Amino acid sequence: MHKLVELVFSGAATVIAPVLTGVVIKLFQKLRLNVNAAKREEIEAIVTKVLYEVEEWAAERLKAKLPVNSGQKLSRAVTQIVDKVPGINEAQAEMLVRQMLPLLFLGASSKLKFPFNVPTKD
Repeated sequence: MHKLVELVFSGAATVIAPVLTGVVIKLFQKLRLNVNAAKREEIEAIVTKVLYEVEEWAAERLKAKLPVNSGQKLSRAVTQIVDKVPGINEAQAEMLVRQMLPLLFLGASSKLKFPFNVPTKD
């Protein structure tokens, strides 16, 4: 399963990289995080990795028939981001998570914002 996630991520990353970069730059400006391009890429990679790890964690819990909800996933992601990115607080980490989820096609909001979603006839 981990290999599948890596394969999907690498394919999706090449397609959305230009869009993601622009959005991340705007997000960092909004969060008032003054970082250079290299640091921005590092933070983006950390957040992306954390979000995919949290999705895997949630999937494993669901397979084991253990409850998991969006609040648990958000809390886990925020905690990991705060631990891994020096100088970022919980509010900034939460905003990063909420902004990055649709860009990575994760979370309920991705279904609403995905530009290729077209209504199907039932």
